Parts: sequence; structure tokens; C-alpha cells
Amino acid sequence: MSDNETKIAEMLKIDLLNMAEWRRRKADEFPADTRNAASADMLERLAGTAGQVDPGLLRAYTELLEDLTDGEKHSDLLREIGFGWEPESASEFVSRFVALAAGTV
Repeated sequence: MSDNETKIAEMLKIDLLNMAEWRRRKADEFPADTRNAASADMLERLAGTAGQVDPGLLRAYTELLEDLTDGEKHSDLLREIGFGWEPESASEFVSRFVALAAGTV
């Protein structure tokens, strides 16, 4: 993995961890809804796999993130984790984002 791809993976990890932190705050705000805490756990687990995403997939991910509309899709997809969708890895998250942004899903 090149230095640039390593930086992209690190940015992905940070995005996942930031969303996990947001979900933890929501879990405190709405303790009866256990999905927030479960989602935070899932997001933290996914963050741990960010360095395993295929470099070519990371490049496609970065190119698509530069478009504002796709950036909104990215935020929407992050919020879906644990709320109707449970990806197994950061690779699955990135693959789905790329497919959504490319209009193939």
C-alpha cells in the first residue's frame, strides 16, 4: 500500500470512529434504543479493518468522495450502519459506497 493509500485508509478509520463516537452520544441520549450502542461497537470494529481495504478500491472511494453529492451518500451510508445494514468489514462499507456513488446499486 502506498503512502497515499495508507492516508486514505486512515481517513476512513477516522470517519468510522467519529461516527462511532456520535452513536455513543446518541446511546446516552436515547438509552432505550440499544441500536445506537450496537452500531457504535460495529463502527469501531469496522475501523479496525480500514487498513485491509484493497488499494484500488481505496482510490475509487477517494475519487467519489470528492463530489459533494457522493459526500452526502457517504454520510448517509455511515448512519445506516447498525440501522438496517451490518457490514462485516471496512472493505464491505467502501464497496457499497463505491457502488452507490457509481449508481450500480
